[in-house]
Amino acid sequence: MKYSIIIPVFNKAAFTRQCLDTLRPTLEGAGEGEIIVVDNASSDDTQELLAGYPWIRMIRNEVNAGFAGANNQAARISRGEYLVLLNNDTKAFPGWLRAMLATAEDPNVGAVGARLIFPNDTIQHGGVVVAQSLLSRQSISPFHHNFMVPRDEPDVLIRRDFQIVTGACLLTPRLLYEELGGLDEGYWNGYEDVDYCLKVRARGLRVVYEPDAVLYHYESQSGVQRFRKASWNTELLEERWHGKVAFDAGATNLSRGLVRRVTREPRGGMIWNVFPVPATTVVVHGTEPVAGRGAFERALRASSVPITTIVWAFGDDVVDVAREAMEVRGHRYIAFVRGDAAVTAGWLDELSSQLKAASMRWPPRMRRNCLSGRTSPR
Repeated sequence: MKYSIIIPVFNKAAFTRQCLDTLRPTLEGAGEGEIIVVDNASSDDTQELLAGYPWIRMIRNEVNAGFAGANNQAARISRGEYLVLLNNDTKAFPGWLRAMLATAEDPNVGAVGARLIFPNDTIQHGGVVVAQSLLSRQSISPFHHNFMVPRDEPDVLIRRDFQIVTGACLLTPRLLYEELGGLDEGYWNGYEDVDYCLKVRARGLRVVYEPDAVLYHYESQSGVQRFRKASWNTELLEERWHGKVAFDAGATNLSRGLVRRVTREPRGGMIWNVFPVPATTVVVHGTEPVAGRGAFERALRASSVPITTIVWAFGDDVVDVAREAMEVRGHRYIAFVRGDAAVTAGWLDELSSQLKAASMRWPPRMRRNCLSGRTSPR
């Protein structure tokens, strides 16, 4: 048997019905498989609903075992070569599983994620990147790459490796899942998928985002109980993976001309967002460059972050020149560099990628990514 699709459910029978009613026609070409649904002690009409699908295998829990527990239960009775963890608040497009299986055929691949889109046809998941949070004791801050960009934006259509993909739709070899101990049940409905992908990478295997596997994802439909251990989850992730995770968000964002900043929500909360790299002015001060201004300017511009203006601030009016440069309004950066500094290629990229906090207001057209530090990217 090629695959076992595992669908944990907790209430929300309407989403489960939609998922199951539309799922089987999308599996053409994926080979022989099975669908296992784990009812995590639902109190609505989920149990009666599932009885109407004789082609599924069902596990009924009297107590909610959580996302990790439910998936591990189903994995223990599964028969497929590959496990496919799938949320019930998804609606698949034809060919999604065939594409994921094709990517997983590479023996160096340990996990495959899908392109998940919101009902408004923007991206919910296109891979997960990690930023270093300076706002709390927990430094590891995973969030969705390309969050809420149009579903067919060119960057979204590129198959690529990430450290993490979401567990809302994740394919992994069953033997590997067993070897790694499945999902860590120490987490509760948050970061189990992050932890699993990091274990896959630590095993020396790739985690791949597959853009040809497309599903709608309505996201976080389990109810508020899902978030009741959010702080515990972030602390556990930090404990398990501190110093072992690459903070790749800055470089990944800059490759698309984006930077990430923390802003204050209208209701007072703090949240990370990404938005286009702003115009940058560089003020060169202190002393004239030994190699001349031309050579120094070429060194300054050897970064992907665009520099709109270079201000040479020497002499008695240096303070006035610098003040005038800083008075330019709008969402801009200003960098101060001494003329005798040894400037290396990519210097401004590095500074921009490390910028974590700025003005506490909403920049225009800001894309919100509400997952970091609140729940797992699923």
